[in-house]
Amino acid sequence: MTKTTLKNVAAFSEHPWPEHLLAQFTKFQIPVNLPNAKWDFLIGYHPEEGVSLTDREKRVLKINFDTDPAYHRQKVFKKDPLIKALGVSQGRHRVWDLTAGLGRDALMMAHYGLQVTSFERNPALFLLLQEAARSSEECKSLKLRFDFQDAETVLTQLPQPFPENGVIYFDPMFPTKKKSALPPQEMVILRELTGADEDAEEIIEKIHHIPGARAVIKRPDSAPQLKGVSHSIMAKLVRFDVIIVPPVTALR
Repeated sequence: MTKTTLKNVAAFSEHPWPEHLLAQFTKFQIPVNLPNAKWDFLIGYHPEEGVSLTDREKRVLKINFDTDPAYHRQKVFKKDPLIKALGVSQGRHRVWDLTAGLGRDALMMAHYGLQVTSFERNPALFLLLQEAARSSEECKSLKLRFDFQDAETVLTQLPQPFPENGVIYFDPMFPTKKKSALPPQEMVILRELTGADEDAEEIIEKIHHIPGARAVIKRPDSAPQLKGVSHSIMAKLVRFDVIIVPPVTALR
């Protein structure tokens, strides 16, 4: 995700917390098992069910890459709109996913054999993603990693010159309403947790200033056309706008 307002998050469980989670709570200054802690979202833990996130309306968000049917798409083919937009047939196999979200696109790209680093800035969502990947048998065979970082910082840390086998993937949560394939409960809690990516247009503008970069922006199918788009590939309910930035030599 990009920069956004962070909500109050606390953690509570009747079961002993694993040490690695306690270390993360300390890192992100998340209060643990404090009865009077103020929270908008509560992280829970069960030894058999893993980590969950609950909001004040008792809506629950869980991420499980192995058992959740939403993470088991049909076999990914070369003609998949996202695979085509990424430029895989042109050797683009290294993906920087600026907005992990629930990790579904990242997992799909990794299933195709791509090397994917997916970034998330919201601490609570990042912890769910990291724990899901850590406990997943399926992820052990994939080249997929989740990192905690905001999109703007990621862009400043990309290799220079931009690798010929690299591609940036950006799926911002725009403030405009759009249809979604997510179940209503997941979309509601995700929007409450992360909010809209208000600086999405700024991130896209920064991408235009990375010489040699290829980027794919996921947009609602009815969204206005972005400036500087090379071409677009349509999919169900969404489209993938492709930005191709000329290399330094071409800019001289």
